Amino acid sequence: YANLQPYFALIKQAPEYTRTPQFAGGSMNFRRKTSETGILKFYGYFNLSDLGLKTWNIDSIIPFKNLFELNNTNIYTNLTYKELFGSKYILTAGVSYSTNVDKINVNRDTIRSQSDLTQGRIMVSRVIGKLSVIRAGIEYQYSYDGFKNVYFKKDVFDTYSAEFLEADIFLSTKLVWRAGLRNEYSTLMNKMKLSPRTSLSYKIGNYSQLSVAYGQFYQKPDRDYLFYPSIPSYNKATHYIANIQRVDDYHTLRVEVYYKKYDNLTLTDTSSKTIALNNNISVPLSANNQVSNAGYGYAQGLDVFWRDKKTIKGVDYWVSYTYLDTKRKWVNYPKEVTPPFAATHTASLVFKKFFTKLNVSSGFTYSYATGRPYYNPTNPDFMSDKTMDFHSLGVNAAYLRQIKGCFAVLAVSVTNVLGSTQIYGYRYSSDLERRYAIMPPAKRFFFIGLFLSFGQDRSKEVIDNNN
Repeated sequence: YANLQPYFALIKQAPEYTRTPQFAGGSMNFRRKTSETGILKFYGYFNLSDLGLKTWNIDSIIPFKNLFELNNTNIYTNLTYKELFGSKYILTAGVSYSTNVDKINVNRDTIRSQSDLTQGRIMVSRVIGKLSVIRAGIEYQYSYDGFKNVYFKKDVFDTYSAEFLEADIFLSTKLVWRAGLRNEYSTLMNKMKLSPRTSLSYKIGNYSQLSVAYGQFYQKPDRDYLFYPSIPSYNKATHYIANIQRVDDYHTLRVEVYYKKYDNLTLTDTSSKTIALNNNISVPLSANNQVSNAGYGYAQGLDVFWRDKKTIKGVDYWVSYTYLDTKRKWVNYPKEVTPPFAATHTASLVFKKFFTKLNVSSGFTYSYATGRPYYNPTNPDFMSDKTMDFHSLGVNAAYLRQIKGCFAVLAVSVTNVLGSTQIYGYRYSSDLERRYAIMPPAKRFFFIGLFLSFGQDRSKEVIDNNN
């Protein structure tokens, strides 16, 4: 359980909170051997959250603030079973259920949004020779999405099924070919899609591997479009990926290049001249709510990751870098542009040191990203403006202690220690005379927490999440 009221009393926040954020959650898991080769596992969690705040209405002549209040309930459960039959066959089965409910108040409007998903999966694996494996299985999903406010109400149901067949074929002890085929059908889309996927991996020495992969992937349109009078069809992505990695006991190096082609993206009618301007992400949806699958785009880039646990005694550090070149014509974009969530360059450095005698772990994280595009209605060149570069330095420490059967971790962390200005975009008034920057509620966030774990040592998980 967490309640931020004492924290907000000490650290001033930019928004005016009508309900101080508070969170509650819990998780449970168990496993049981059903035979010498069989095992049954369960995992489940729930999260509850509640908050309310007021933000300045940039269009109001007299001082007026917009109200936003959110009450969220999120539950997830998962049950899996695995068994070996004979010496060649392996059965893997699982079922899960999840639900997410949002109760929202926005000024005078009350919104209830709910998503439920029930899933089932069965897979049979057959060992061929000493190393090769062939797998076949089926999946089933039943989903419900509902939206209701004072003006609109709609419930959407979908039954999704899939059959798949894949194989790992060892052409030699160093060369592995994986090939697969997946058939998907959605009653909501009323369409069947066939997706081929394949990859080839070659082992270099004892620690390195070179891989190439190709695959086609389909997904339903974003949830918001499910409530349109005419629901768009599947979005398609085609992936081409190549990577090389080297992993030993103390080092990890991974380099990956990729190209992804997007087809049949959801596109709304851009002919409407009515444009709402209080949206830093993009122009809003067109007035007639007409949608199609005429959108398209691409993404290509480079990912580099390096981790070293040996060079500096007692230190574990890792560095990551990403280069991304992407453009899309989708949602209500009038042309193909870089979307607002994409930064051309991002990098991070994570440094951890453990003092064994003191049972203390300490470290820091530095993150950097070049500016992201945002929508500026005063600039005729759509989405050509960019925010300032992003910088953030965080520090953290943790003290570990075992008290009988209880594992305790006292964690302390501070984000953006240097107080760097962070701007995510801008909101504009309807007359375009004013704008204000979208920024975090406060420049820094301070955290002190005590984590207790009974029966299972989760100290490493807590420390990793605190970085």
